[in-house]
Amino acid sequence: MEHKYPEGTIIRFMGEHTVLIPLWGPYGLMFLGPESLVRAGIEPDLVGDVAQWGEDWQNLSDTPDMHLRAIELIERLRRAFDGWYTIVYQP
Repeated sequence: MEHKYPEGTIIRFMGEHTVLIPLWGPYGLMFLGPESLVRAGIEPDLVGDVAQWGEDWQNLSDTPDMHLRAIELIERLRRAFDGWYTIVYQP
């Protein structure tokens, strides 16, 4: 897996209108769409779930279910990135 930022970089998992892959690095949006996250080595199933969360956030926004799903996705992303990045949830 090729890493775009140095090890330990903080990635914010944060919903934003028109954004399907809500992962923000120090310089802004890290991935322009699902295909760029797949190219980074993330399994398509996880990419699909992250994109679905991004789409749902645009429609549902601040609900307890969205927060629980975000926490679960962050854990999956942490494992997928093998601890390379620090991923935090910013509601």
